Amino acid sequence: DLWPARLPPHPRPQSGMLVAMLLPLLLSAPALAAVAGAPSFDAYAQRFGLHFPEAELPARRELYQKRLEVIAAQNGREDRLWTAGVNDFTAATEQEIAAALGYDRALRGGAGSAAAPAKRPLLR
Repeated sequence: DLWPARLPPHPRPQSGMLVAMLLPLLLSAPALAAVAGAPSFDAYAQRFGLHFPEAELPARRELYQKRLEVIAAQNGREDRLWTAGVNDFTAATEQEIAAALGYDRALRGGAGSAAAPAKRPLLR
């Protein structure tokens, strides 16, 4: 038989006790993992030669921290096939990333048509 036998249901631990034990760990883990070994936002911006308008700095710092958490989550996976890292896109908006990688929705062709290549701006 090619199909595996059904496994018995896994016994459920006391959920209240489990939450009480794991909550402090879960709340602190992403922030600690994201910060460990990663450059500060200012060091990151300097390393990649990035200059943001003063009005954008709070939003860029927040985006950078969120991406560090995503990086930490990826790198914390035991089954990961690749390792994430900080690069010049870490504090970029989704629109900036799409533009840099050449995605242009306006150039998307219909069925049977050849899509034109997107014009890619120079990254540096």
